[in-house]
Parts: sequence; C-alpha cells; structure tokens
Amino acid sequence: MLATLAGMDWPILDRPALLDDVQHHLARRPFGAVLLTGPSGVGKTTIARCVAERQRDSGLRILEIVGMAELGHAPLAAFARHSADLGLRSDDSARALIAAIGELASSALLVVDDAPLLDPASAAVVYQLVRVLGVPAVLTARTDHDLVGPVERLLHEQVASTIEVPALLGAEIERLLRLRFGAPPRPDDVARLTRQTSGNALLLRDVVVRTERWGGVHRVEAGIELDPIDIPADAAASAGSRVAELEPAQLYVVARAALGAGAPAATVLAGPEHRIASRLVDDGVLAREGDVVRPMHPLVGEAALRRLTDDEHGALVDEVADRLTGTGVAGLRFAALVLRTAAGRPVAGDELGWAVGHAYGQGEYLVAVDLHDRLRAGLCDDGPSGSRAAAWLVQGASALSWLGRLEAADEAFERAREQITSASELALLASCWGAHLAYRRFDVEAALATAAEIGPLLGPAEEALLAPEIRTWRTLAGQIARTESPSDGRRTSQASGAPAVAVRGAIADVMLHAMAGRADGEAAGMLVDLERRHGVLEPHASAMVQLQAYFTLLGRGRGEDARQLVEAQRVTSSVDAAGIWSYTLAIHLMYGGRLGRAAALATLAVDQLGWRDPIGLMGAARALEAVIAVQRGDAAGARSRLDSIPESHRGDPKAAVLLAEAEALLLVAAGEVTAAAERLEQAAEQAHAHGFSLVAAISLGTCLRMGVPERAGALLREMASGVSSELGLYHALCDAATGLADRDPARVLAAACVLDAAGMTVAAIDVLRQAEPMAPPRGAGELRRRLQEARFRMQATCEAVPLHGPGRDGLSDREWEVAGLACARRTSREIAAELGISVRTVDNHLHNIYRTLGVAGRAGLRSALGAE
Repeated sequence: MLATLAGMDWPILDRPALLDDVQHHLARRPFGAVLLTGPSGVGKTTIARCVAERQRDSGLRILEIVGMAELGHAPLAAFARHSADLGLRSDDSARALIAAIGELASSALLVVDDAPLLDPASAAVVYQLVRVLGVPAVLTARTDHDLVGPVERLLHEQVASTIEVPALLGAEIERLLRLRFGAPPRPDDVARLTRQTSGNALLLRDVVVRTERWGGVHRVEAGIELDPIDIPADAAASAGSRVAELEPAQLYVVARAALGAGAPAATVLAGPEHRIASRLVDDGVLAREGDVVRPMHPLVGEAALRRLTDDEHGALVDEVADRLTGTGVAGLRFAALVLRTAAGRPVAGDELGWAVGHAYGQGEYLVAVDLHDRLRAGLCDDGPSGSRAAAWLVQGASALSWLGRLEAADEAFERAREQITSASELALLASCWGAHLAYRRFDVEAALATAAEIGPLLGPAEEALLAPEIRTWRTLAGQIARTESPSDGRRTSQASGAPAVAVRGAIADVMLHAMAGRADGEAAGMLVDLERRHGVLEPHASAMVQLQAYFTLLGRGRGEDARQLVEAQRVTSSVDAAGIWSYTLAIHLMYGGRLGRAAALATLAVDQLGWRDPIGLMGAARALEAVIAVQRGDAAGARSRLDSIPESHRGDPKAAVLLAEAEALLLVAAGEVTAAAERLEQAAEQAHAHGFSLVAAISLGTCLRMGVPERAGALLREMASGVSSELGLYHALCDAATGLADRDPARVLAAACVLDAAGMTVAAIDVLRQAEPMAPPRGAGELRRRLQEARFRMQATCEAVPLHGPGRDGLSDREWEVAGLACARRTSREIAAELGISVRTVDNHLHNIYRTLGVAGRAGLRSALGAE
C-alpha cells in the first residue's frame, strides 16, 4: 500500500492560529490587507490558499494572481486570466480593470502570490484596489525579494500588515506525516526531519516523497518508520547558485552559521564576521532569531559547506566545535561532538560515551544508537573507561529498545551482561533491561526473573535503589507489592554511585504516589534534586514531577487547575511523555463529560504510547477507549476494543479498573446493575490493595452513578479515613455515598459541587439526579430547586448520558445532549452534524426543551441552566 502513496496529493496542513491571525487582519477597517513573508518553501502560498478557501466558503469571490519575473515587462500580465470573467477585453486599460474589480470590493478577496515580482502596472492596480477601494487582499513575498514600489507603499502607509510565516514545528510535521501515511510516524524520524529541513514545508515534501520513491517508508506495529535520505540534488540546485555569488568571507560566515547548531552568534562568529553576517541578513541569505543567526534556508547552509574543500571543512568543524565546547553548555558540547563524528573528526572514547548518555537523556535515540555503534566499531581514539563504559552499553541497548528494535536490544543487553561486573553498573543493567522487558516486550515475569538473577550480585545500597522498580513490575504482574521504599534522603545519599538508577526508582515512586493520591511530593522532590545534580538522565523524568502535581491538584478538588497543567504539559513536554499527557487529559475530560475530545485524545494516546510508553500506560489507554466508547453509545466498539487488549496489559491496576469500568457500563446497559457494581467494587478493592487508592476512589464514582452507593460506601470511607482533610476529592466521594445511603440531599448537594470542581462532573450530575426526589418539593430553603439548578449548570457542558434515568425536569437524555450543545452556542446545523440527526429533529428537541423548562429561547435556556 505504501508504494501507492507517492501518487497521492500532498496533505494540506491546517494551521488554525496562523489562519485566524490572517483573518483578523483582513477584517480590519478601512483596510484589510496582509503580506505573508518568509523564505522560499516555508508555506506562504499554502496559507494564502487556505485563507482563500475559508473566504470562498463564506461566499466571497477569490481573485488569484501571481507575480512572475518572466512577465515583469508585460503590463497587467498578472490580471490577464481574469479579464474575460470580468467582462473586459485584453486591451482594456488599468482604469477599466480597477473599476471592474472595484464593483466587487465588498464580495471579493484578492490573493497575490510573489507580489514583489508583479509587473509595475499590475502592482499599481493592486495598490489602488487595496488603498483606494478597500478590497481585502492577501499577498506573499519571499524574504530575499526587495519590497519596492506599490507593495512597499502598502506597508509604509500601514495599509497592509506583515505576518512572518514560521517554519513548521515538530508537532506540525508529525501531523503532516500522519495525514500522509494514515499512521503515527516514529518520533525520532519527526525530530530528524525537523532538523534536516528546518521546518521548511516544501523541502519536507521533497525529502518525504523521495523517501517513498526509494522504498524507505516501512509500516511497523507502532506506525511508520522513514529511512534517512539525503536532500534531493535538484532541490539544492537553486541554493547552490545563490551561494556561488558569495565572496569567500561571506561563504565562511554562512558555513559557520550552518554549523553553529543554534548557538549564539557571539560563540560562532568573531570580529568582522558579525558585520558580514548583518549584511547577509539584510540580503536574505541569513536569518536572525534573537542572538542566533542561521541560513535563511537549510539548503543555503548545505550549499555553502559543499563549496569548501575537505581540509577547509574539517578545519572549520574543529574550530566551531572547539568554540561550542568552550561554552560549558552541555547541549552545545553535545552538538560539537555530533559535528565532529559526522565529519569523521577524531573524538575521545570517554567523550563519545558521554554523548551516548546525553543523547539518551534527551530522547535522541537514533543519535544515541549511532554513537553507540561508533563506539562498538572502535571509531574513536580510545574506548570509554570506568562507569562510562558500562553506561554507554546499557544506554545504547535501551535506545535500541525505544526505537522498537527489540531483537537488537535483546542482544545488546546480553552483551552488556557479559562485560559489566560492578554492583552499581549491574543495578543500572537490571533497571534498564527490566524496563525493556516489562514495557516494550510486555513480559513482566521476565523482568522480575532478570532482577532476581542479578539481585544477589548487588549490595544493600543498590538493592534499595532498584526496589521501587521491582515493586512496580510486581504490581504490573498483579502481585500485591505495597512495600515501603527508603526515604528520599536516604536514597539520595545512595545515588552517588548510580544516579541513573536512583532517577528510575524515583520515577517509579512518583507513579505510585500519584496513583495513591499522596500529596507530600517527596519522590518528585528527589527527582528534581537528582536532575539538578546530574543533569537529565531520563527524558520523561520531569514529566513525572508534573504528573504528581496534577494528581495532587485533582485530589484537592482543583480540577480546572489540574486540567490547565496537563494542557500546558502537552505543549512543552518531551516526545517521550506525549502519550502520558494525552492519556491523562483524555481521562480527565471523560470524567468531566467531554466525551468527544476525550475519545480523540485517547486514540492519540494509544498511537503515541505505541512508540513511547515509559511507565506502562498502553493497557490503560486501550481500556480508556472502551470506557469512552460505551458512554458514547457504541457498545459494539467498546467490546471490540476490550477484546483487543492482550492479557499482558490487563494486570496493571490502572488498566484493570478501567477494564472493569467498561465492563460495568456494558452490564448497566444490559440492565444488570448489581453485577456491574460487583465488578467495579472488586476492581477497586484490588487497586486499593496495590496502593492505587486515588484510581480506586475515582472508579467507585461510577458505582455512585449507578444508584448503588452501598457497594462503594465502605471502601470509600476506608480510603477517606486514611488521607488528610485537604484531599477533598476522597471526602466528597465518601460524602456523596453516605448522603445517598442516608437520604440526605443537602449532603449530596455539597459533595456534588466538590466533585464537579474536581472534574468529576458526570458523577456529580448522576448523584444530584438521585438526590432530587429525596428533597421536599417546598421549604427547606427550596433544596430541590438548588439541586436542580446545580445539575442544570453542570449538564450544560456535559456530553455523557446519565446512568440513573431522566430527572424530574422531564427531559430525555437526548434532549439534555441537545440542550448542552445549544448552551455552548452551537447552531442547530452544528448540533445535528455532531449528534448525527437532522436539523429538523434538533429544532423539535429544542422546542420541547423550551416548553418543558418554561423558557422562551436559547438565551433563556442558557440563563436557566446557568450557562451565561
């Protein structure tokens, strides 16, 4: 199938923020004109066309013209294609053209590609249309084109706004590749292509299509892998001609900037080179980003380096690498080593061993494996010594594991076992090898067997460092393993000989503390301290610190703050943690009733975890998909997803409670509420026994939704009695269960408000529905009215169908869905499309909703449901 993809149209990437920015400027009065600038191939024309399509959909007429150097002396050549449509003859004057288009001023959009290349007459017409007649326009211009004449006047007179089109980010390249191939790309390939193309959209397309044609795209279980490939020679030709015009001194400055790895110009350049660089920036050869100068186009840098002789190139690499290393910055030191190895320059073995660890810690696994292979092949002055020798062996094996090369990783771990002898090095081997077996091979028993084999060779300090991970593996295997780990202070003092093992142990502790709802932050604090003293040793370590912060906020009932933390982490965290955050946000939104977005994020999490699953979330993510599917009315899809989860993923308590929740919801749909509650209670008891009490408590919220609070009450009371009063989520769940069992609607109301604030809106709605009949219809401060008002407010943004039947307001579940979307200011057509029903049906539902609630329309509905 992949062989046919090269013939498909290249996907168009929607860049919503950029498009919205352009449209904001187009809506200005009296002038709505935007000039999109950037280097060749960055995507200016694509953005202009996307804007045009948006405007065409709204009924505007699009007039597209293109500036061409070849037609620079042909008056009005750019408008020739529109003459007939405008009712003009080919020999009509510019004035006639302006008059014809001017009549369309309020219903047209002018799109001008390569505006600086317009012939003077066409440029003058564009100026008149925009400046005098107010025709909205989107113009594009390459950075290396001089802005003169009418186009310059549009900017000088502040008629047109300038928007610099940025290069594609890694996340955008990932989306493009996913669209192209219909499967998630390997994160390492995304990072490599981002570096190789500098985010240039046209160059990216050339490289990817060439990779396809050469058979370099491979489908694997987790998605798509792309082989490295050189930039096509024809793509580099134009850059070569540009570089050929440079003087020797200019050539060297461009070459230095290309080798500079994003270092400040003060590090890469010296003396008069700064003045030369400034002129090259003005000429559009270099770009300045803060205190960094780069080639304006990646091909310009490559062309400059190709013009150097081998001796000149080697000498320049050595000089730039020395300057980068001299900064003392770890990232620049690493960049210097990569420069030297890529150029075949000599590198000391200890330095190369350090570079393997740095690449691994940054999640640069392809680079780590390349450096690892160079060390194995002896491509260095000498071999690494001491602990560095053991570290690069183990880290190289782990990098192979992360890349999905499982057989090669197996062999690499076996080789490391033959060469490693010291206790601290064996602890590192046991830790990484066990993670490979548990999280990539999904063979937890093998991980435990490996740890048991190596265990007798360790000292007490190393055993203590490894204990948290062994406890985690036992938990994944379904074994009760609630042993206490040593205090953070003690483990920190033991970490000097094996800091990488201490980090991995702290990550395991953070995971357990987060699932248990512990709010002390001790394990997270240890991670921060270890990273401060030893640098980044695991790419996802900082994510675990934030994960514990998320669960602490959640446990304290601060659901919105918790959600905002996750949203921020999705943007800023490492690729290794992407699946963690997609999963966390998906489950948070699901319990909050935002099922549509939760479903998309859960599927994304499964894709991301297929490549990077550092803490074993894949089983839970697949189970989460099933829980969401059954709540969206897709019972068959839920069962299919449950059946696809292998046995090796089911023992993890995180997965087990979600599996139980999906199965329980299916039982409820079949009318078997008692069996559903028993299934959930059993899973919650097991999770609590493993120390995952917060996970257990949240899952018991579904028991409350079913109307069987007595099945959850005892366990919730036990968990609430063991946590501090500041962890309001536990106590709110306990109070809701007690209030329902004791028929105390006031207590239920207070608990439901805390649950809603914590993000458990779906559970809050269902307990309120059950409490309403318990409240007297009159008096007692109109308690029933307050119960209903609270529920109406929550249901306005909730997509989940209640489990406990319609309330006394008389609305059906479908009507509540429609009411919620209407309160979110969706049109009837949008509601119909989302729910898969006709617009007439939506309007009929709305009519019945208004009549039932006694309101006059959407404004009254929003007011009644507290959604203003």
